[in-house]
Amino acid sequence: MEVESYLVNTLLRDTDSMSMAHSLEVRVPFLAHPLVEFVTQLPQKTKVRKGIPKALLVAALEDLLPADVVKQTKRGFTFPWATWLRGPLRSSVENGFSDLSPSLAGNVKCGNRAGRMAKLSQRKHELVRDPGAFTF
Repeated sequence: MEVESYLVNTLLRDTDSMSMAHSLEVRVPFLAHPLVEFVTQLPQKTKVRKGIPKALLVAALEDLLPADVVKQTKRGFTFPWATWLRGPLRSSVENGFSDLSPSLAGNVKCGNRAGRMAKLSQRKHELVRDPGAFTF
C-alpha cells in the first residue's frame, strides 16, 4: 500500500522537486523494477528478523558497513530546529517577528488581531529555546 500511495505521491515527488530545485540528479536504485518484484515475493520473516527493520538489506551489506552502523537502532529523521534557531537562523527569525504583524494583518481573521500578534512576538524567545514545544 505504501508503494502505491505515500512513496509515489509524497516521497518520490518531493525528492524530484527538491533535487531539481538544486540541480541534482537523484537515483533510487532500490526501486529498480526487477529488485522490487523480487523483494515483494519474499516472505516477511526474510525481510524483518529479530525486530530489525530492513534486516535483509543490512545482512546484504554488513560486510561493507562499519559495525556501529550495522548495530545501531532505528531512529527517525527530525530537522535540527533547536540548533538552527539557536544559531544561524536566530537573527532571521527574530527579525521576521518584527515584520510579522504587518505582513499578516490582512489575512488574520480573528478578534484582537493586534493582541494575538503581540503575544506571538513575545513568544519568539520560547520558539528559539524549544521549537518542538512551540504551538500557536
